[in-house]
Amino acid sequence: MTSASLLACSSAVILVLSLNPDISRAQTWSYQGNSVCYNFSPSMSQCYAHGTIQRYASSQEQFDAQFKAGWAAGEGIGSLVNLLMSKWAEHRKLVQQERSDLRAQLNAYASANDELSDEWTGELNVLIELTPQLAKFVPSVADKSDSTVAFYRKVVLDLEKQKIDSKKNLTIILGAKDRNFLRGCLQVEQKRYENLRVTVARGYVFTEFVKAAIGFNEHADNLVGTSQ
Repeated sequence: MTSASLLACSSAVILVLSLNPDISRAQTWSYQGNSVCYNFSPSMSQCYAHGTIQRYASSQEQFDAQFKAGWAAGEGIGSLVNLLMSKWAEHRKLVQQERSDLRAQLNAYASANDELSDEWTGELNVLIELTPQLAKFVPSVADKSDSTVAFYRKVVLDLEKQKIDSKKNLTIILGAKDRNFLRGCLQVEQKRYENLRVTVARGYVFTEFVKAAIGFNEHADNLVGTSQ
C-alpha cells in the first residue's frame, strides 16, 4: 500500500456545520399574534411561541447544543424538529449496501457524499443572505453578523476544496488492489456519509427556524405599519 493511498483514505474531513438548500418548499410558516405556526397541510398547523423559535434561530451554537442534547420538555419544539428531519429524509435516498463490489460501493458513497456536500454549500449560501436580514431584528445576531457570514463563507470555500481533494483521493483509492485497504476506505466513506446526513438535516432545520424568525418579525412590522 503506497503512502499516497494511505493519505487518500485518511483525508476525509468532517466539518461541523451543515445546511441544505432546495428541499421541498411546500412546508410553509404563518404567523398568529405572538406565535409562529408551521403548516403541515392547508387544513392543519401547529403553533409555537415566537420567542422560542427566535432563540434557537439566533444562535447556531445554542441550536446545535440543544439538538445534540435533546429538546426541552414542554416546548413542543422536539416534535417540530423531528417532523422537519423526517421531511428532509424523504428527499434523500439511502445508499444501497447490498453490492459486493467494494469499488462500486466506494463510488456510491462518494457520489452521495458529494450530493450532501453540495446541499450543505447551497444552504450555507442561503444563510449568508439570511443572517443580515435576521440581524435587523435581533441585536445578538447583529453583534456577530459579519463574523458569522465570514465563517459561512470560509466553510463554503473549505467544502469546495474538500470536494476537489476527495475526487483526487478516490481515483487513488480505486486503483488499489488490497481489499483490506479498500474495506477500510469504504468504512471511512460510510462514516462520513452517516455524519453528513445528520449534519445536513440539522442544518436544514436550523435554516427553517431562521426563515420563521425573519418572517415573524417582518409580519409584525407590516402590522405596525398598517395600523399607523
